[in-house]
Amino acid sequence: MVAKLLDSTRKNYDLVGNYGGHRAIILLTNTNQSGVEVVLDRFYKKIAEDRSLKPELFDITVNELAIDEWEQFEKVISPLRGGKAV
Repeated sequence: MVAKLLDSTRKNYDLVGNYGGHRAIILLTNTNQSGVEVVLDRFYKKIAEDRSLKPELFDITVNELAIDEWEQFEKVISPLRGGKAV
């Protein structure tokens, strides 16, 4: 699943990670609702290509981070990105 997410995002701009168990998290930077829909469309196309994955097994939630939330989140993920916070 995470590999499908990685294939659906922009390598130098977005962050994809395992969030524990059967959960994953995606951070899409500098995007809007249209950009989110593009990523989701790519993801569902990748799932459709893999007969072992079924779209109805996924529960996707989209959240927008406010500036103050982003600054806190950035402090946490900066070391994970080699100190390069975007």
